[in-house]
Amino acid sequence: MTNTELQRLTQAFHDRIAAFVATESNRRARMLIATMLAGTPSAAAPPKLARTGGKRSRVAEEIEKLRSLMEADPGKNWTLEKLSKIAGASTFYLSRSFRQVVGTPFHRLLTNLRISRAQSLLKQGQRPSRVWRECGFADHAHMTRTFRARTGQPPSAFTR
Repeated sequence: MTNTELQRLTQAFHDRIAAFVATESNRRARMLIATMLAGTPSAAAPPKLARTGGKRSRVAEEIEKLRSLMEADPGKNWTLEKLSKIAGASTFYLSRSFRQVVGTPFHRLLTNLRISRAQSLLKQGQRPSRVWRECGFADHAHMTRTFRARTGQPPSAFTR
C-alpha cells in the first residue's frame, strides 16, 4: 500500500467517523470507533439500523416509544412478546433492533430500570420487603440478588 493510498483511506475513515458522530449519539459513535479500531469484519459498515433516515428513524422512534413505556412503569410485567405486539414487529426483530438502537438488550434495560426505581423508593424510606412488588421483581430474594449484582450491596444496606 502506497503512502497516498494510506492517506486516502485514513481521510475516508475520518470523514466517515465525523459523519456518524454528527448523526448518532456519542455512545454509539464510541462503539463504532472501537469496532473499527479492533479491525473486525463488521467494521467495514455500521449496523443496518445505525443508518440515518428512512427505516432506521422509524425503528428508532418506535423503540424509544417502547422505552418510554417501560420507564414510566418498570414494575409492569414487560415481555418482548407484549412489546412486539405494541410495535407490530416480530420478537426477534424487536430484540435485535432494541439492542442496536438502545445499546443494551431489552432485559438488561428493564432490570436497570427496576433497580433505579428500587433505589429511589429505598431513598424515600420504603422498606425493601415492600419495594420488590412495586418494582416488578418476582420476590424479595430476586430483588436482593439482582440489587446486589448491580450495586454491590443488598437493598437493606442501601437505605443506611
